[in-house]
Amino acid sequence: MTFDEFIQIGPGRGNNAWIKEPGFIGIYVRFGPKCVGGEIIEVITLANFEVADKGKGVFTRFAKKIEKYQRPISIENVINPRFVKFLPSLGFVQVQEGGNEIPCFLKMPP
Repeated sequence: MTFDEFIQIGPGRGNNAWIKEPGFIGIYVRFGPKCVGGEIIEVITLANFEVADKGKGVFTRFAKKIEKYQRPISIENVINPRFVKFLPSLGFVQVQEGGNEIPCFLKMPP
């Protein structure tokens, strides 16, 4: 299943899947409710993913693709220090989630 196929299912508590996109080894996504700033909103969450060739623009292209859906995008538990530094250049803001010390990020639609 691709991201475009996944997003057509719509938001919901059980909407999660491993999807396939060019340049990724795998991407685990969720589309559903999440508490952001004390408010429950529908969010696209990138919970786990691995890029095959890091530093080649694979994630940047994918982020641009999913931004067209005009939904908040959450990225959980970013453990790559280089990626932590890179995400703000794409408009992502570091957020704290549930007392977690591992960086998480959020990008709101314009």
